[in-house]
Amino acid sequence: MGSGATRKDAFSALWEDREYNASMQKQMDVVIRCLRDTLRSYGVGDLFELKNRTLRIRPELIECDLYRYLNNDKDAINAYFGEYMSQYTWTSDREVRLLRLNHSKKQAYEA
Repeated sequence: MGSGATRKDAFSALWEDREYNASMQKQMDVVIRCLRDTLRSYGVGDLFELKNRTLRIRPELIECDLYRYLNNDKDAINAYFGEYMSQYTWTSDREVRLLRLNHSKKQAYEA
């Protein structure tokens, strides 16, 4: 948890059908700047980190149902019903892994 992404990786996740070129790199820089400015305006600017050309959200500073789930929080496990960010194609692999993991986690709690 908390690994980073390059600008190109983040761009590809947001705009799957667009080519990452110099023009789009500038667009991505605008998106990053807007994100940082917005987080700062809400007093949570420290959530976002840009370090060594890597972007990341600092998970230790947020409450996240996925992180609770992965840490075996029983309420988070029971609240998961098999859907994980299905609007994004890049999450399909994780969704399959979560479904498999969910089955074994629920069996462990039932035992």
